[in-house]
Amino acid sequence: MKSLAVLCVLGLAMVVADEEKYTDKYDNTDIQQIMSNKRLMVSYINCVIDKGPCTPDGLQLKVNLKDAIQNLCKKCTEKQKEMAKAVGSHVYREYPDYFVQVKELYDPEGKYMADWKKEIGVA
Repeated sequence: MKSLAVLCVLGLAMVVADEEKYTDKYDNTDIQQIMSNKRLMVSYINCVIDKGPCTPDGLQLKVNLKDAIQNLCKKCTEKQKEMAKAVGSHVYREYPDYFVQVKELYDPEGKYMADWKKEIGVA
């Protein structure tokens, strides 16, 4: 009986952990406005590659980016997945040198980037 209780608790913990998502606090950020403004876009990119200061939402992105790349945005909300695809493909196409720097910082061994590129629609 004690084993059954432990299994139930472990099962519940796995379900809760599986449902864990990143904060949705910034889900209403206007990414089109950011992507259309080179100065703003470069500022966010510099934040995530440790070459510039971060706004609170930039810092949140920076904190979660490696995990999001490695796990194909598993903890992302649906809105965050849409935003990741839009911004990721935009950076890949419009700022390829920065995309390489993101890859080198967050996936130096190249274990995840091929799958991430498929996820954002650039592979």
